Parts: sequence; structure tokens; C-alpha cells
Amino acid sequence: MKLCVSHKIKIGLHTYKVVFNPHLQADEEKAGSINYRTQIIELESAFPQSQREVILWHEVIHGVSNNFRLSMSEECIDNLATGVVQFLQDNFDIEFDFNDIPVKDEK
Repeated sequence: MKLCVSHKIKIGLHTYKVVFNPHLQADEEKAGSINYRTQIIELESAFPQSQREVILWHEVIHGVSNNFRLSMSEECIDNLATGVVQFLQDNFDIEFDFNDIPVKDEK
């Protein structure tokens, strides 16, 4: 089952815009990022589908951790993101559809 990823995701009381940044890995050596000030989640677009799904969940879990002051380590967030994606795929046959995610405006 395909699950359409919206270009806006709500985490707690905050709504984040989700965009692909085709230069994130090259410019910042990151696969994804979440900016709490601008409320933007950026995902590197060059990665394959399976990695994009984990990267999205990784950034969402960062948002949850920050919102609820959970103080989770990067390793814990990595493991939890991978576990959530694997659980959804294995038990519900969910694949994320990123077609509604725009590419970051490079102005």
C-alpha cells in the first residue's frame, strides 16, 4: 500500500514543510535535516526510496524528541527510524510515495 507523504507534516503543535534538497549531502554532508526555527524538513533527493523513508522518519523523530524534550541520542533516533519503517513495511506493506514533495527553491 502506498502512503502519500504530504509536503506538510504536523509534529506536536508545529507544521513543517517537507522539501527535497538535491545538494544537502554535498553541501552539508547530511541526508536530512529539520530546522525548528523555519519549520522545514529537508531530505536529500539522491538517495533511493528505502533510504528516503528512513531519513524522513529520522527527521520526524528528531522533531518529536525536540518537541517533547526526550533527549534522544543520534544512534537511538537512527535505530528507531529504521525500526519504524521496517515495522510498517513488514506488517502493513506500506511504501511511502514522495511525489507531492517539492524540490527546495534555490533562490
